[in-house]
Amino acid sequence: EVLVVDYLLTPNTPPVTYFLKSFSPDIVGISTYTAMVSKVFRFIDLIYDYNQKIPIIVGGPHATLYPEGFLNDGRVSYIVRGESEERIGEIINSAIPENFPKVIDCPPIDIKKLPFPDFRCFYDFKKIQDYPLVTTRGCPYECSFCMVKFISSRKYRCKEISTCCNEIMNAQTALPQLKAVSIIDDNCSVLKEHFRNFLLDYIERIDLPLGFAYIRAD
Repeated sequence: EVLVVDYLLTPNTPPVTYFLKSFSPDIVGISTYTAMVSKVFRFIDLIYDYNQKIPIIVGGPHATLYPEGFLNDGRVSYIVRGESEERIGEIINSAIPENFPKVIDCPPIDIKKLPFPDFRCFYDFKKIQDYPLVTTRGCPYECSFCMVKFISSRKYRCKEISTCCNEIMNAQTALPQLKAVSIIDDNCSVLKEHFRNFLLDYIERIDLPLGFAYIRAD
């Protein structure tokens, strides 16, 4: 049983202590971003104060890039670096409180094998209006200002085009307030023909506004 709490989803989300008491988790995982790392440590404080026997797992971009920030924190049991989808079940099933964090490195995965995300495990999931779609992962370029090569690797991987639209159609049945789709790839247009064919399929099958965030200027 999984509960995901996303504090960027709705402004009135209850505090962490509410979910610790109401959901009573056996394990807590925290996705870390550098801009929000101070909040992550506040979450760790609250979880540890509530129950020191709950294993805490940190992952996400900041933990992948800067694991040393957690290595001396005896409250954290596991630091998961990289793409953890294929290993997170194994990690959770064997998780115990550790005196010092164990670092677990996860290699790039085949995103064609991933099931559709189930956003119904999110707190307040019915308020989700913008669907985050991944059509590719990784980026083959090596721009000096970009950290993607250290997070998702330079190994560029594509989902099947039809699978992308099937995923959105599946989401439309589960998310009643869905009003738009945003592509959140590291760089969605590396293979221009693949991206063009996806857009053509999208136009034909999906009637929702589409946006994307990350793309090279050239």
